Amino acid sequence: MRISPRLLPLPHSFTGILSRVEPAWAISTVVPLQSNTDFTLHQYDVAEALMLERIEGSERPVRSLATGGRCARAGSFLATVTELLQAALEGRSSPLSRCYLHDAQENTLTLEKVTPTQSLPVQLRGPADVIILDTVYHDLLQLDFVSEHRETGKRVYFTIFVGTQSGLRGVPVQIRYQPNWWFQVVLNFRPPKPSASDSAVASR
Repeated sequence: MRISPRLLPLPHSFTGILSRVEPAWAISTVVPLQSNTDFTLHQYDVAEALMLERIEGSERPVRSLATGGRCARAGSFLATVTELLQAALEGRSSPLSRCYLHDAQENTLTLEKVTPTQSLPVQLRGPADVIILDTVYHDLLQLDFVSEHRETGKRVYFTIFVGTQSGLRGVPVQIRYQPNWWFQVVLNFRPPKPSASDSAVASR
């Protein structure tokens, strides 16, 4: 038996969440996407267009939230992280909490602790043990967050190291997320390489 390549499952699976939040209600639907392309964050615009094309064909139910006691803010998760991060940079005391909506469900994000960090050495190695990042970040704040789902009480913990000085002020240089004891995700900021013109100016 021969299976046509068109009938084979595509190798990469993605899920998009399309939400609309208003002061009195929120709706959300999930859109699955199978693709030959393993999209990266730099291809968000391309993936978003494909998701929107497939929204009418999604068989997932539409989730809705319209209760009088729900979170009055229309902020998303990332917008809420940004707001609490900025509050930490302004010197406000922790803990600080904000509610937010994700997938038409209410959550509370709390900045539990803010710890000044003088330096954070970072070294990343790629294939063949090639060093792709070797640097030390200075004058940081360590921000420890917890997000709690209102209905289930499930909590998710993560940590962000953010710069406080000059060009790195407000820039997350490292994010740590550990869902269990044996698995941890660490995202590191990779500074852009100076252009040839920048190097020429610096050498003068």
